Amino acid sequence: MRPRSPRDVDVAAVAAASAVQAGDADVFLEAARSCERALAALGRDADAPIVIPEARALVVVAGEEGAAFVPSGAGGGDVFVRLGISPPSRRFEAAARSAGFERLALLLDALGVRIEPGLGEPTA
Repeated sequence: MRPRSPRDVDVAAVAAASAVQAGDADVFLEAARSCERALAALGRDADAPIVIPEARALVVVAGEEGAAFVPSGAGGGDVFVRLGISPPSRRFEAAARSAGFERLALLLDALGVRIEPGLGEPTA
């Protein structure tokens, strides 16, 4: 296997961004799966896992369901995101629980990341 580079991740990210602009969910999900594969290989080559072993089964199940399961942020196991057109199946949910993952209650926000005065401030 050839060593992976950040360039492989970059190519997948550009493909994902192009798919978003084109409104093509299927191409976006394939780009997300390509990014996951590139990140997993990069982590193996660097001996610093980005996609942890516990996530491998979920990557497979998500892919079989036409979705993607990718690390968020720097990777390493703290947060993964399941991306798909439909909600996760019971099979995926059971595999996630079995692997020790917990679902986080998150929402999409059209305004993106921002600082909200007073949020997160101590209340006492």
